[in-house]
Amino acid sequence: MLYTAVQRVAVFLLFVYYMHNPNKFPWKGTPMRHFSIFLLLIASSLQLAAGQRIYTARAHVSLEMPSAPVISPDGKYIAYTVRKADLENSTWNTQIWLLTAADRSTRQMTFSTKSCTSPAWSPDSKWLTFVSSRDFLDSSLHKQSGSPQLFALSLNGGEAMSLTTIVNGVDEYAWSPDGASIAILSEEGLSAEKLADAEKNKKQKMDWTSSLDPRPGKDFLLLDVASHAVRKIKTLDRGVTGISWAPDGTKILYQTNYTADYNDEQKFDLWTVDLDGVQMQLTKSAGPETHAKYSPDGKSIVFITQTVPDIEFAKTELSIMDASGSGVRSLTKSFPYSVTQFSWMPDGKSIVALVNEKTSAYLYSFEPSSGMAKKLTDGALVVGDPSVSAAGVIAASIETSTSLRELALFRKGKPEILTNYSSQLNDFKFGQQEVITVKSRDRKFDVDAVLVKPVGYVEGKKYPLLLAYHGGPYGEFDNKLFQYYPVQLLAQRGVMTVMPNVRGGSGYTDEFSQSYRYDLGGGDFRDAMDVVDALIARGLVDEAIG
Repeated sequence: MLYTAVQRVAVFLLFVYYMHNPNKFPWKGTPMRHFSIFLLLIASSLQLAAGQRIYTARAHVSLEMPSAPVISPDGKYIAYTVRKADLENSTWNTQIWLLTAADRSTRQMTFSTKSCTSPAWSPDSKWLTFVSSRDFLDSSLHKQSGSPQLFALSLNGGEAMSLTTIVNGVDEYAWSPDGASIAILSEEGLSAEKLADAEKNKKQKMDWTSSLDPRPGKDFLLLDVASHAVRKIKTLDRGVTGISWAPDGTKILYQTNYTADYNDEQKFDLWTVDLDGVQMQLTKSAGPETHAKYSPDGKSIVFITQTVPDIEFAKTELSIMDASGSGVRSLTKSFPYSVTQFSWMPDGKSIVALVNEKTSAYLYSFEPSSGMAKKLTDGALVVGDPSVSAAGVIAASIETSTSLRELALFRKGKPEILTNYSSQLNDFKFGQQEVITVKSRDRKFDVDAVLVKPVGYVEGKKYPLLLAYHGGPYGEFDNKLFQYYPVQLLAQRGVMTVMPNVRGGSGYTDEFSQSYRYDLGGGDFRDAMDVVDALIARGLVDEAIG
């Protein structure tokens, strides 16, 4: 209230000063014009005093939130990215930030007109690396720009140091366990003959391509951190992604679908390649095997598989095998929900995994020896991107129906929130959000839906309704404030929105996910209509305009 009073006094004094010194202000006009300006200032003051601003599209895209958190091995810091809207150029700019766990302080680490992404820590926690296409000076003081390169920041301060000048840039990278090397994937470099042909075509302005042209693969490169020297180990196929090191530093584990084509997304296999370029295939089943990671002792590999190989909307499971590729077994066969991300705990006795469960996302712990599952978090939370320190401290993002994405540490299942990005919401009012459940007409499933009511919702009043549908098809709507669709913009204008988790999506049983196979647009459509009919029956929807 004191702040409100000060605002009003300040506006009044400004007006008095203005009336006595009009020439010191940039605008001109009549006394009536002066009075109009005064009224506008008062109205603005009252609006701010009431803590209300209109939540506009500009406000929506201008919200800033943390993403891609990576906790340092010593557990003292969390590196993450923040994406900002560049409204003048209609684009986004992403930069690296640093959070100090001890005092919860945050500071921006990179400042560039080009985005900086993919933060990672050196094993000794002294260096923070990232990828950017920003301009820089190489060792010969020549300006380099264009392709994404690898940079390193020392926590002791100073400018970011360029580590690479790779012609085709850095696609992916991973620090070796001893911190002496960094494995890099880059698009295959052209031979001298092909470079000459490309230069010739460029001069002749011949830029045509053919689908029959051979497509480049991926170069597996090794960067020596001390000297910055880069040597090529081997050219792999173009579908290679998801590289990670064996604990002993002798080889790289990776996944590939061989073509990098979307239509081959169900064909991922696991391979290794050692530092002499010798490859070994570990899996070759019909379905995809992805996101593989060695156990801390290097004896086992855990990865994600699917219950059905040829469709996208099947349950994803944790599987484990020997490092040689033998003895494959599922750890979550009897577990009802899909696993989307995971990390080994440092002692190798358990795996912390992210699980979509209805309209929430939780952390679970799985024991490799028995497959026993233990829920680590609970409540109406949407957890994301878990990262584990060398001491077993878990950092992750967390969202709720009333807050933006924040960063948190998890101890004994309870999140310790470290950031306050939700303060950006203080001046706005949002529509109330809740989860409703409707029985499908065939009585097979309980269909959950996230319902967002209009701002200023009045009990008993009917509202226009928007039905929002998720894609994927193996996706879901979570009970969080910041949705894929800007539904809170509609809530400002008196529109109610419902987002049903229809069959075929994730977050529920495998039966639920696969139940619309050979029935696309059938059962899932009827689920959505059942939710709409339930809202009409409750008297919430104006059928004439909804």
